[in-house]
This record gives sequence, C-alpha cells and structure tokens, in this order.
Amino acid sequence: METFLPLFFVLALATVHVQTNMKCKLNDSANFHFSVSSRRNATGHRLVAVSIGHSVEYGSSSNNQEQVTVDVEHGTVWCDGTEELKTIAEASAAPVRFRHPDYELFLGIGYYKMHPKAETWDQARVNCNKEGAHLLIVNSEEEFGVVKQLFARKPKIEGATWNDWIYVGFSDRAVEGQYVTVLGEPLSSTGYVKWHGGQPDNAAWNTEPDQDCGGMHTGGTMQDLPCLGKTAYICEQEI
Repeated sequence: METFLPLFFVLALATVHVQTNMKCKLNDSANFHFSVSSRRNATGHRLVAVSIGHSVEYGSSSNNQEQVTVDVEHGTVWCDGTEELKTIAEASAAPVRFRHPDYELFLGIGYYKMHPKAETWDQARVNCNKEGAHLLIVNSEEEFGVVKQLFARKPKIEGATWNDWIYVGFSDRAVEGQYVTVLGEPLSSTGYVKWHGGQPDNAAWNTEPDQDCGGMHTGGTMQDLPCLGKTAYICEQEI
C-alpha cells in the first residue's frame, strides 16, 4: 500500500536565546519556511514565537490552497541556578500530489468524495480507482465522523436500492467469511469493525445466491450487501 505522509519538522531547543530557521523546498514550485524564536521580555516573562510561511503553485490554477498546522509545546525548568528552556514545535503540511478536484480534505484523516449516483459495488470500486483513490476503508471513529458528515449532505440517493447504506471497500468474495479490504488487508486489521445486528448473514438477495460486498450504515455499523444492488459510495485518498 502506498502511503503519502505529511512533512514533519521537530525542533528541541535547550538554550535561553535561540532563533532557528528551517526552509523546506517541496519541489520547484513549492516553498516552506518555518522558524521558532524565544526571548525574555523586560518583565521577565519568557516569550516564544512561531512563524510559518508556505506557498504552492499548481500550474495555472490559483484555487488550490494548502493548509499548514503547527503544534507548540513550551516549558522552563530551573535547576541549580540554571534555567533550562525546551520548546518543541511540530509543523505539518499536506504533500504536493495529484488530487481529483472534487475531493475534500479532512485534516489529519484524508481526502474524500461522496458519489451521489447509485452504482453497483464493482462499478463504485472502478470509479474510485479512475480518480486515483479507492473505495472507502474506515479505520477509526474519527474517520467515521467524516463519513457521517458526508452522509448528512446527501440523505436521499436517486436510484439507490438502500438510502441508509453505502458501499465500502471490503468483501469476502475470495473465501466466504474471510473479509478483505480493497487494498488486500484483512478487515480485522483496519481498526474499525462494527457489525450491524445479526450481520454478516450472507443471505440470498434477488438473483444473487449470497451477499459478499461491504456496506456501511448511516449509524456506523457494517454488513455484507449484495454486490449487484445499487447505492451511494465514498472514495478516499490517503494523506
């Protein structure tokens, strides 16, 4: 699995008057500048300042805005008449990479797009792959929070077999009862497995002898759905 990680810069300062500058050139058209400074003012208070500058150009488009976050932890300790100062600052910026213009960034989680047009599970998977993404795999309660937000925007899906379920990226097509994600990992390793009551049941549906494809309810529970039904789905790109 290919993972795109944010850029992290961590500074540990152990002197009283220190200013550190860091510059990171992401590529020919992206620049990142980060600095931490510390000083004591006239009243004896220790002041720590963080400054950050970031600029990115993407071809001729000026609508792409990258977000940068900074977390700072600061502490002062006196020991045997000596003041020890420690400032830890962590700055993170999303990587410069291709993203489909319709995908929304949820900081620290990923890029997501809900498709309101109902599709079969296989077609949903194909559509996500065409956009450089994959069918949604939920890894945490925090990520389900993103799903819940996207659900709320599209409560009714035209032509959907189910309006309170979406297709997600797992199935047991290869071996019955062994659920695997679209990335080839066991569902049990994702960090989020919450079966709906009485599920999975592998029940027959219309012309399908069983249910093999992953579904997620608006309430966050999961079940095996018929692969040939049609419903909404969410695609995701990793950070």
